[in-house]
Amino acid sequence: MHAMRCTASSALNNQTPGSIAFGRDMLVNIPYIADFLALRNTRQLQINKRLLRANASHIPYNFQVNDLIMAWNNSATSKLNPVWIGPFPIMRVHTNGTVTFSRPHGVLERRNI
Repeated sequence: MHAMRCTASSALNNQTPGSIAFGRDMLVNIPYIADFLALRNTRQLQINKRLLRANASHIPYNFQVNDLIMAWNNSATSKLNPVWIGPFPIMRVHTNGTVTFSRPHGVLERRNI
């Protein structure tokens, strides 16, 4: 446990978790004052960089009324049942990233895209 608390972490601006948590250096008995604002900013930069890398492969597409979509089959209880069902026509596109589409027998369903 002591070794984990004494190991510097790049997520903590190369500071040790023990010195940040306890306010003292873990090897030498001297006080340590953590700069939490700098830690938060560094962490936010790392999060933003990971989000940009993850979203780089996404292909933007704006759905429109009468586009055909496939829906995930929630009732696929057997391996032999199809995973995707459809195609279903889009009846309405909402601003919050959801669409309303028409299922058989006049049933309208709203799902996140």
